[in-house]
Amino acid sequence: HWGGLLARVVPEHAQWTGVDREVVSLKRAEQRAAKQGMAYRWKFLEGDATQLPFEDSSFDLVTCQTGDVPGLVET
Repeated sequence: HWGGLLARVVPEHAQWTGVDREVVSLKRAEQRAAKQGMAYRWKFLEGDATQLPFEDSSFDLVTCQTGDVPGLVET
């Protein structure tokens, strides 16, 4: 997963926020972070990619694991 790969190359002080609408996916992500010894760097939230609960400019980098986000891109 992108987050795990990127976490190995960004500064140690970087904090990560994972958002998914599926609780099962969030639990798996929490387990992966813990297994890699990086749980302290991560916060996981249940949410919708089209209605994120963050202010503009809250993040330095944003990635998307899936390209299937209904309504995110107008066609």
